[in-house]
Amino acid sequence: MIKLLNKRRALFTVLIISFGGLTACQTAKDATDRPLVDLYQEAYNHFLQKEYKTAANAFEEVERQHPYSAWAIKSQLMSAFCYYMVKDYESAQRALSVFIQYHPTHRDIAYAHYLKGMCLFMQISSPDRDPKPAREAREAFLELSRRFPESSYARDAIYKAKMLGERLASHEICVGRFYERVGDFLAALTRFRTVLLAYPETRQSEEAAYRTIECYISIGLLDEARATEKTLQNNVPKSVWAQKAARLLSVFSSPKS
Repeated sequence: MIKLLNKRRALFTVLIISFGGLTACQTAKDATDRPLVDLYQEAYNHFLQKEYKTAANAFEEVERQHPYSAWAIKSQLMSAFCYYMVKDYESAQRALSVFIQYHPTHRDIAYAHYLKGMCLFMQISSPDRDPKPAREAREAFLELSRRFPESSYARDAIYKAKMLGERLASHEICVGRFYERVGDFLAALTRFRTVLLAYPETRQSEEAAYRTIECYISIGLLDEARATEKTLQNNVPKSVWAQKAARLLSVFSSPKS
């Protein structure tokens, strides 16, 4: 909880720094209900008072009444942050998707990618539930780290992507074990190979290799089992799973008396 509060304070600080001086700006007049400066000032005042839901609606009104102004672009990001603060992550994601699509060169584009990843990250539930939010969050953080490696968000994005990789690999292992227990070895192999191919850097990859060997043996693919065991030995010869795999194949390959 403390870490989350600190992260929210950091996100809040970024927006204060980025947008704090906007009230001094001037734009061309439009045929709208209210002057642009007044609309933005009202939205910003709600933001400063931490009335985030009201602020989000007010920033959207800026965008609605003055869609071609520079303030409309900034209001998209501000409304997204406000929705994030009230845990309306779907609304925040929609605003961020529009911002990212139409303003890919904006100075705060890296922040927009990071906040989108955080919206997905905050929707992750227990490991046995739908892994889609975790998978999408990981992809968002990986994209951020690839596209903006020098940004101030890259380090945390890499950390979270790694953590989510471990979580997703664990999910695949759990499902794979279930299929293996009930004798659906092909389905189990699909899960274990997903770990090996999509999350090879995780700790679960060693177990995935061992379980793959078990499944190959169960369906009579001994050559494939030996090839996987050899790869496991080459990569992590001192691993518990590598030693178990060696014993398993040694027993299985022993000549019958």
